[in-house]
Amino acid sequence: MFHNVEAYHRPRSVREALRLLQSGNGGARVIAGGTDGVAGEQRSVRILIDISGAGLRYIRRRGSNHTIGGATPLAELEESVILRDIAGGILSQAAGACGSPQNRNVATLGN
Repeated sequence: MFHNVEAYHRPRSVREALRLLQSGNGGARVIAGGTDGVAGEQRSVRILIDISGAGLRYIRRRGSNHTIGGATPLAELEESVILRDIAGGILSQAAGACGSPQNRNVATLGN
């Protein structure tokens, strides 16, 4: 749990998120789904930076390259037609094996 949080920010871009992270002087924590943060004690965290609205929720294919944004929920990896077509669908299968359906809807690749 985050007991000492003094500020919560929800930047709309990666640039803004990076600026906030830099200004946090080591006391800032980036979250997307937030599931990782509730698991343990985080007493040194004073600033939460929620990147769920910063444009990092995507699965893209450009030619033979694939990119996945850090704020993409595991459920979207599991259901992605793009990911089912590569490496025998192993990434989709692995995402589907992580926790319950409720957790996969919230947990992100970045957390």
